[in-house]
Amino acid sequence: MRKLNQDGVAHLGLIIVLILAVAVVAFAFWRIQTSDDEADTGEPTTSEVDETEPIEDASELEAIEQELEATDIDGDLDVEELDATIE
Repeated sequence: MRKLNQDGVAHLGLIIVLILAVAVVAFAFWRIQTSDDEADTGEPTTSEVDETEPIEDASELEAIEQELEATDIDGDLDVEELDATIE
């Protein structure tokens, strides 16, 4: 009887498994990227700010500083509204 040389067949299976693994990772990446695009509601994010006028003199800067110091950031915070937007 003749003995068949089948040493290379196992490597083909390994190559197919690696190609499938790369395809699954690429598909998952594509799905994540397209779902991020669909989730964009068009509302401004925190990185988007309105354009402001430059401060011209020291008195204007002092007025803005007083306004900021008078603002009660923690008192104005509505915790329930914040929790609702996070959920």
